[in-house]
Amino acid sequence: MQNLKFAEMSRSIGLLMKVENTIIEKWPLRLKLSLPQPGVQEEFDTLQASGHSGGERYVEWKRV
Repeated sequence: MQNLKFAEMSRSIGLLMKVENTIIEKWPLRLKLSLPQPGVQEEFDTLQASGHSGGERYVEWKRV
């Protein structure tokens, strides 16, 4: 966020980063199942095959 200068950018266009997510769940790529639930391996395999690293960050903005 510092490298991309979120604070400067948001001020210049009249936006403020929202504190709580309202559009997307907090950790959308988190595994929903856990061991020993059936299907946990398939869920893990699907996530790995999706190409997402798991390090993505979702930011919601609001107008000020």
